[in-house]
Parts: sequence; C-alpha cells; structure tokens
Amino acid sequence: MPAPLPALTLSDNDREQIGRWLNAHGTPQQVALRSRIVLAAAAAQSDLAIANELAINRKTVTLWRTRFAERGLTSLWEIAPGRGRKPTYDVPRSKRSWIPPCRPSRKG
Repeated sequence: MPAPLPALTLSDNDREQIGRWLNAHGTPQQVALRSRIVLAAAAAQSDLAIANELAINRKTVTLWRTRFAERGLTSLWEIAPGRGRKPTYDVPRSKRSWIPPCRPSRKG
C-alpha cells in the first residue's frame, strides 16, 4: 500500500486562479479535472478518496499531485505531445503547386 502523501500547499492567488478556471465556460475539461484534483489534494484528501470522488484512476491523481508540486500552476495547462487530432494537410493549400486543367481551353 502506498504511503499517504502530504497535503499540497496552495497560495491564495493559486486557489483563486483555479476557482476562476473552474467557473469559466471556456476551460477545457482536462484542465478542470486537474484543477479539481489539486483542490482536493490541498484539502488533505487521500489519492484514493479523490479518485473515488472524481471517478478516475488513482494513478491519475498521483500524477497530477506530483506534477503540480514540482511545476506549479502552469503545469495544469500542459498537453503531452502526440495528443489531439492530427493535421489534415501537411502543406497549406496556398503553398501547393498549381495543376493545369486536363484539357486546354478552346480558342475562340
């Protein structure tokens, strides 16, 4: 069984910023989840209790508790490389070479 981790310490500014992110309509869901994890960890809840409350894996709680302790508030917005939809076009349409039509135009 893993040893319990100490509660995270949040400054008043960090707590207010996380609250603003949670109340904003444009905050991505992954950032909101990470913010809830950090707030629960600052309230001295165990990783297992946080995981059960948020219906997520305990390892996810441990990961974000550790990242926040190491890197701070900005780490909640970091997205790992390779995530998300891949670009549809590798070359912008404006940079592609022009291809002439199949038939030449009629001279009239």
